[in-house]
Amino acid sequence: MNQAKPTSEFEFTNEMDRNLILILEPEGAQFALPSGETVRVLIFGAESPISVGQSVDSGGQFYLSFWPDKGTYDLFFKDKRIWDQV
Repeated sequence: MNQAKPTSEFEFTNEMDRNLILILEPEGAQFALPSGETVRVLIFGAESPISVGQSVDSGGQFYLSFWPDKGTYDLFFKDKRIWDQV
C-alpha cells in the first residue's frame, strides 16, 4: 500500500445494470464492481501517472483497465483496498 499522499483522486460509479470488471495491471487481477456501486481511485505521481482504458468483449462484458505509467494508483471499494480483495 502506498503511504504517500495522493497527487489526485476521484470516484466513479458503475451506472450499468450489470457488473463492471476492473482490471488491475500489471498483475491482471480482476474485480467485479457491482451495479450502482462506487470506487475511489487514488493516483500517485504528477506527470502521466496512470492510463485507464475501456473495452468490451464479444459477449458484451465491459472492462475498465488501470495501468501504471510514470506513477501508481490504489483503488478502494467500501473503504477497503481492492488489492486486498482480489
